[in-house]
Amino acid sequence: MKIVVFNVRHGANLGDQLIAECLAAELRAADAAATVVTEDLAGRDAPQTGAGTRGMRVAALAILAALPGSLRQMVAGRMLDRLVGRRLMPRRRSLLADADAIVIGGGGIFADSDLNFPKKIAAALRAAAERDLPVAIHAVGVSPHWSRAGRRLFGEGLSAARLSGISVRDDRARDLWNAELSGYTLPAVTIAPDPALTLSAHFPATPTRRGGPTHIGLCLTSPTALRYHGRDTWSARAIEQWYCALAAELTRRGHVVVGFTTGTIEDDRFAAAIETRFVAATGGKGRIAPTCTSAAELVSLIGEFHGLVAHRLHALIVGYAAAIPGLALAWDAKMVGQMEMLGHPDRLLDPKRSTATETADRLDAIIADGVDLDRRDALIAEARASTQALMRTLRAAVTAHG
Repeated sequence: MKIVVFNVRHGANLGDQLIAECLAAELRAADAAATVVTEDLAGRDAPQTGAGTRGMRVAALAILAALPGSLRQMVAGRMLDRLVGRRLMPRRRSLLADADAIVIGGGGIFADSDLNFPKKIAAALRAAAERDLPVAIHAVGVSPHWSRAGRRLFGEGLSAARLSGISVRDDRARDLWNAELSGYTLPAVTIAPDPALTLSAHFPATPTRRGGPTHIGLCLTSPTALRYHGRDTWSARAIEQWYCALAAELTRRGHVVVGFTTGTIEDDRFAAAIETRFVAATGGKGRIAPTCTSAAELVSLIGEFHGLVAHRLHALIVGYAAAIPGLALAWDAKMVGQMEMLGHPDRLLDPKRSTATETADRLDAIIADGVDLDRRDALIAEARASTQALMRTLRAAVTAHG
């Protein structure tokens, strides 16, 4: 049995790479006889690391973020139509020619930023429908505010597919899914925790830092990303000042502060732009870590910390899996849903309404409290069990069909 898994395997954010690697590994562990192939939704064969490509992404995001909503969607939609028609559909038809089933997941891919995911996922669903392949949606995140066109692409694509099951990664995602797709008759939605929670089974353990001062990882996120994906109105200057003030306060308390990113191009550029001022705020005691180039490097880096502060969800999930307490910075719905799923809704803070002192106080309290290991272990077991159930469902669907 050949299963093709569609997600953001080669996206700029290493959190997406982490999800893809963990999900594929869990599927293979669930059925050693199955062939599992992961396909990037954008048709990339490798991470886009060239300076020119990375620069074009930053420029494109900045231009799109500056356009009025209707014009932005029209421009992005035309670019996506060319990508789908010229590259994605021929590639997907070829890939699925000998496939038995497809999985779409995990990650926060049921979202609508200028039709990006609606068009790419609709293309995958269309290619699967042409061969009448079983389709499972697994452990996905869901964001609100879909456009009418995005809702239609998702809804019609799902309605035409031979769905074997739908799971999302938390209760809030299920509520959003049901609200956005209320006009379509689809299978009931279940919950499957994020596949990245299983990372300890697939990545080497990082030795716990012992002795010496507490090391804090401060995940730096670009204002461009916050505006474009999270509808955040914070200015670049304001967020830089907030990060630097927090780094200064944490240093004053005796912590060693390490700024880092999860690899996205816009975040890396932002980190480089503020590095001098960031290090100066710590009196030279802090630093910004070099950009990680793989999920394994990101897991290793985060494993060195005693606590985390981050907008990026998968920085927090890596920490949680390694029993490192994290303080989530609010910027979109997925942060609320995932912190509730992890059992820590109180570990969510709005940085625009919190001073550096208040944030440092919260972080110190979280580090003192630690992570509930029983709940963490139960979630990891649930994530693994949900992938095993997915594999059984797919095998039954393939057998019944063939």
